[in-house]
Amino acid sequence: MNVIVEMTDALGLDYYFVTLKATSNGLLLSSGKAYYRNLHEIIPYQKISHSKIIKKDQLIEISFECENKQYRFVDYGNGVADYLQKHLSFL
Repeated sequence: MNVIVEMTDALGLDYYFVTLKATSNGLLLSSGKAYYRNLHEIIPYQKISHSKIIKKDQLIEISFECENKQYRFVDYGNGVADYLQKHLSFL
């Protein structure tokens, strides 16, 4: 599934256009195009904390933390909220 993820770490806030895939090891975020900001990381399920779902009007936002990074996904109609809720049973 192709999504935009907002990621905040010690250096600040960045946006990445990535392919999101739930694997047996964790959530895989990867961007393969040379003209996008490059990102390739696996977020281990057991290290995800502070997860929350916010529903505002027609939008659903899912956010969580992992290893001093904050991740935020907003469902603009692409189904990312349903996908994450299906694969992250603790949400």
